[in-house]
Amino acid sequence: MYKSFTEIQEALKAYSFESIMNLSQIESAKTMDFSGSFSNPAKGLAGIALPWEIETFVILACMSIQNGEKPLARQVFIDSINYIRNYIDKNLLKHKGTEAFLEWFMITYSQIEFECQKKYMFLFYRFNHYFTYSDNEFDMNSEFKSKFGFPHRDYLLLAQLLWFAFSVKMPCPKLVSGINRMFNKHIVNNLSISREDYNELFLKTGLSVENCAYSLRPSYSYPFISENNHIYLPTPHLLFQAVTTSMLYRLTDNNNKLREKIGKIVFEDYLEMLSQKSGLYDEVIPEQIYNVDGAKVENRTLDLMTRIKDTIILFDSKSFTPKSALRLFSEDAYTKDIKRLAEAVKQVYTHLTIKFRKQYYFFTYDINSILDTNIYGIVIVQEEPHFFMDRIYDKAKELLEDDGIIVNMDFMKKHIGLLSIYDYERIILCKNDIVDMLHKREDNQYYNFDLNFADIIKDETYLEFRDTFVNEAMRIAKTLA
Repeated sequence: MYKSFTEIQEALKAYSFESIMNLSQIESAKTMDFSGSFSNPAKGLAGIALPWEIETFVILACMSIQNGEKPLARQVFIDSINYIRNYIDKNLLKHKGTEAFLEWFMITYSQIEFECQKKYMFLFYRFNHYFTYSDNEFDMNSEFKSKFGFPHRDYLLLAQLLWFAFSVKMPCPKLVSGINRMFNKHIVNNLSISREDYNELFLKTGLSVENCAYSLRPSYSYPFISENNHIYLPTPHLLFQAVTTSMLYRLTDNNNKLREKIGKIVFEDYLEMLSQKSGLYDEVIPEQIYNVDGAKVENRTLDLMTRIKDTIILFDSKSFTPKSALRLFSEDAYTKDIKRLAEAVKQVYTHLTIKFRKQYYFFTYDINSILDTNIYGIVIVQEEPHFFMDRIYDKAKELLEDDGIIVNMDFMKKHIGLLSIYDYERIILCKNDIVDMLHKREDNQYYNFDLNFADIIKDETYLEFRDTFVNEAMRIAKTLA
């Protein structure tokens, strides 16, 4: 049996909003593991709603104005989830049987599924660095408190404590009550949105309920929803995202100058810190300024230069996140994002083949011992769009040829890769052999990194942060419960 999202929305009008929010919270909590985020999609086959399905359900519920008073039965919820699960967008179906179907499937589903499967403490570690960064020129801590009123750590602790409370399958009322007393109400308010504003935020993008399966969810930024003097938390599984990636988006929304400054200063500093403290590299050198043949014009290297024995890996950090319109199968957004990434690949290719060693070289290692086959470049992005890499390489080749540069496509594909900062964290914090991964990637027909490895953390700086933070949260939880 099939129901459209409009029909689900209409059916939900008969039930009380309170019962819908409370049941959503119960079902969301079932996806939460005490030690971290949801990580087993197969659970969804055993009668448990998947996180992104619950998010879609909450959108439909919030849009179902004039609710009745009947309590929502779990079977009605499960039936609605099954309709959502079986939904396939017509824009995806039109590509059925083609390579484009697979690519668009990956692009759209990755946007809603992958975030909640990440190890949340990696996000805490990264965004703690982002939001507390400070030097003589830029103070992210002040920027954050100016926007959100309190230090970022307060938000991390709130999210962690609530996660403790809800991930034991049955929420601990005493702990939840204690958390409410401990934290300033304005912290929760900064993560809350009224039902009316929730709907307005969803609709202002030009969407309808039929587009909500893959769309941006207001709950990403505002997991708490208020209605008639009650505050609900229907999607506690989104707490970690709300206090990390979404807060960065909110901080830089409509502020390109701040966004660019964070990208240039903070992101690059974090990349350098990760690489430097890992102990994996023999040399780690941040971006340098250089002159060519004594000219006064200042040139810059790529953002980070590293060496492991006789292997060179140059990194370029980009603030790239996929355009939200990709979730709605926008060909225009696809074309623009391909070009953005191709520009990055072009830049790295130019450095590897034209500038590095010929115009600049800052390593202490003998330059004559570096072979072309041992030089690699990696573009680091904030979020990976899951495009087919060939699309990016072909566009990069076109851009390079427009500049009159003869392109060695085999070298480009085998020696220039793309990684999200999260995947680079996994490699570095687990101290994996990145040179071996680069070699294996050369033999991969899709030129992707093999990221199928166990997350056994070995980085001492990360472990110290994790243990200190979790112990603090556990200590507070014990005093409140």
